[in-house]
Amino acid sequence: MTTGNQEINLPAFSEPVYARRVLCGLSLDGHNVIRPWGVEFADSSAFYSLEDGFGYRYQLLEEKETTGPLTRSLRQILRLREGLVCLELTEGLVSPREFRRDCTLTCLEDTTLMDFVVRFRFLAADFPHGYMAGRVLPFVNSNVYHQYPVDEASVGNDTCSIRVQVVGKTIPLGMAGHVYLRDSGEAWVLHVRMLPATWSKEVIKLCSRW
Repeated sequence: MTTGNQEINLPAFSEPVYARRVLCGLSLDGHNVIRPWGVEFADSSAFYSLEDGFGYRYQLLEEKETTGPLTRSLRQILRLREGLVCLELTEGLVSPREFRRDCTLTCLEDTTLMDFVVRFRFLAADFPHGYMAGRVLPFVNSNVYHQYPVDEASVGNDTCSIRVQVVGKTIPLGMAGHVYLRDSGEAWVLHVRMLPATWSKEVIKLCSRW
């Protein structure tokens, strides 16, 4: 998938900043416009997040990370309660106005998946509007999940917008692709995600923070 500045006469992205496995800085005109971007997935018991301090009931077995000035790659082997997976992520600037993320989750044995998410966050102070599925969404900190079976969504202001677009995907049988946009706290949360389209197990999860 790609993230790009849609106005060619506007400032380009600057060199990305990485820390603790995640992209934590991406600037336009010298000003950081994001909060950390991650990857998430879960089985019916475990939850994994690329961001430190999140996740539970998993074990990191192997990890290799290579970071350069404009790109980086990461490979992890993880044991979940209900499976074994390999996560591979390559991301970086491919042009002054395009940032690309290639992410693959491979099941190394029979694995139960509740979802698989590539996560983006954009500061609402810079982008007060969201756009998806033909709708314009104002940022009001509602924490509402606007989710549709689409391949792109954007955030923007009166002069520019940044579009997140899926340009290639392989979805296994029994799952379906979605994008959601949520206005939460100080930032838009944008998830490109796969969810089960059919099910073989019914699970009730309680979110204690709600």
